[in-house]
Amino acid sequence: MSITISSEVLGTLSVTVADTTGTLAVAVLATAPSVLSMALGTPGPAATIAVGSTTTLAPGSSATVANSGSSSAATFNFGIPAGTQGIQGIQGIQGIQGIQGTTGATGATGATGATGVIAATSPLSYNSGTQTVSISLTAYLAKADNLAGLASTSTSRTNLGLGTMAVATAADYLTIASATTTYLAKTGGALSGSITMAGATIDSEMSSDFFGIELSSNNAYYAELEYNQLTVSAPGGFTKVTPTGITFPDATTQTTAGIPDAPSDGTPYVRKDAAWEQLIIT
Repeated sequence: MSITISSEVLGTLSVTVADTTGTLAVAVLATAPSVLSMALGTPGPAATIAVGSTTTLAPGSSATVANSGSSSAATFNFGIPAGTQGIQGIQGIQGIQGIQGTTGATGATGATGATGVIAATSPLSYNSGTQTVSISLTAYLAKADNLAGLASTSTSRTNLGLGTMAVATAADYLTIASATTTYLAKTGGALSGSITMAGATIDSEMSSDFFGIELSSNNAYYAELEYNQLTVSAPGGFTKVTPTGITFPDATTQTTAGIPDAPSDGTPYVRKDAAWEQLIIT
């Protein structure tokens, strides 16, 4: 292909050439001939771009791009930094349990191991012929003997923290009317029979209906508390307190009824002959 310029031009002449993608700039000098001929070569091959390798770089490093080809046939190799590890996410919900798998086949039986050595200490003994272990019971208590085989019953009671009550008889303790026990518990119970508590100068006695205290070794001086009266006695007599009154040593009695009030009618009264009598003032 050729371009012909048939006029004399001073300056710069721009010519668009068909079958090309560029613009041809031609400089024309003043001394140039009136006709200028120029020959253009054929278009060269189109440039190409290809992606080569992609490499992961260390976190925080800069990304890289390198051309391992030529300017007209480029091959770009990329280097991309890895991202930093993020924070751990929340735990997901537990999945449903899978179905149980089938039981595998039973493995082959292993070889029999060597016979071991058995050592037994007393009271155990080992018979290597029959390969059995036995125990001697001579050093142990038999259930049917009810502890009769103890070497020392007194030492056993001491070791168990039992006092003398463990060997006392029932006659040494209080009895109560109960279907389940015959002894008086600390929390109380109904006594049967009289109980006398004696001391050097003061004695007391408890029966089914009274509780008495002797004020000295002379039983003429005593105080007796019964369920319906209190009696304090001495050789000169006694004082008795009952729900109805008080009886003094001289046999006089003061009832608990007391002296009734005088009539409440605005008139003055006086006591006369164990009664109220109107007071008349003249």
